Amino acid sequence: MKRSSFFCLGFIFCVSSFAQNSTTFHSAFEGEFFHVVDDRLGQLLMADQSVSKAEYQVYKNKLDDYIAGFEDKLHKYKTKQSLVSAIFYKTHRKWLKRYQSFTAFGQMLKTGNYDCLSATTLYSYLFDELGIDHQIIETRYHIYITIPTEDEEFVIETTDPIYGLVTDQKEVVERLASFEVKNDQVVQDAYTFSSMMNEPISGLELVGLQYYNASVHAYNQQNYANAIDLLLKAVVFRTSARNNEFGLLIAQTVLDDEKLTDQMKFQYIGKVQRLLQGNVTIASR
Repeated sequence: MKRSSFFCLGFIFCVSSFAQNSTTFHSAFEGEFFHVVDDRLGQLLMADQSVSKAEYQVYKNKLDDYIAGFEDKLHKYKTKQSLVSAIFYKTHRKWLKRYQSFTAFGQMLKTGNYDCLSATTLYSYLFDELGIDHQIIETRYHIYITIPTEDEEFVIETTDPIYGLVTDQKEVVERLASFEVKNDQVVQDAYTFSSMMNEPISGLELVGLQYYNASVHAYNQQNYANAIDLLLKAVVFRTSARNNEFGLLIAQTVLDDEKLTDQMKFQYIGKVQRLLQGNVTIASR
């Protein structure tokens, strides 16, 4: 079997207590925040295996200061559009420097590299802290933000620093239609999921996406043990058939890998099986 690589943004799935019962944490920081529901920044960072508690505090202080700068000037913005525009362009200039696939949220804050998920995560966090209502929309290959107003809707595509904020309503319709078209496309040289989606996700589900993308990256690096462990954590935060589909792909890849011993294959498949217990129909395909 030819090993498939995954497109930038992955997605999430199945929920069950078995994942929590056998969780192995890659750091003390992750173990501390995994079940802490009132610290969103900590949860958004914990999937990044390079982040420590000390780094978390540094990032939190920097983001708090950045957010305070907007809070002090909220009275200067006469419209929601002017506020959102200021946040979008200033944030891109300050935090988002270079596009690079599979950049974890913590790495983005450290290096300025970003991808669609890490950049969207940053904007969503800022909007939440500033009390700006918004929705995160996940599609098959992408993720974007919509912001409702009284009679309109803005769209933010975080990977486009020039035209990523769309406020003209005709252009909003066109941009949303383009996402639908891309949702149906097959990406060359990448595994194509059969599961389709174009739906809003919650802030907690965004945590699951951090784990899922990290799992996909580990899979592409042929680190199957880490990919499985990360996927098992992803399912704690988001339910989706795509998790099961990805789990099946990992299992098939493991079985076909002649470099792995039978004992290693047994261990990996046993972990994947726990994931698939959440959906017998998909597992029996």
